[in-house]
Amino acid sequence: MLATSTFSLKQWDERSYDEADGSPRLARASVLYGFDGEVSGEGRLEYLMTYLPDTSAVFLGYQRFVGRVGARQGSFIFQHSGRFVGGVASDTWLVVAGTGTGDLAGIRGQVEFSAAHQNSYEIIFEYELG
Repeated sequence: MLATSTFSLKQWDERSYDEADGSPRLARASVLYGFDGEVSGEGRLEYLMTYLPDTSAVFLGYQRFVGRVGARQGSFIFQHSGRFVGGVASDTWLVVAGTGTGDLAGIRGQVEFSAAHQNSYEIIFEYELG
């Protein structure tokens, strides 16, 4: 099944946790997203990021989504893996197997996301329930 949604950034709290001259900077960001559409609710996310000398970055994270997918309520965890290059973030969100709760128990799926910075972003969530 496919579900379309928009999400927006509600909070971004980023802090460096390791910096050395001439080396990539390591940072952590605590993020809150709001979702509207066929996927609606809130996502709390922790990113770990490596900022490279060429101004690109790579990142990993885990997001707990709480809300609704279609008519089903519950929660699940997305695992994020992405890259930021030339002002564009590309990120794959995979549902972590076994993390679905409520009506979303057994959910599987993913989002392929790519966009430049803006106020709101569209996603297409490809998923299965079973």
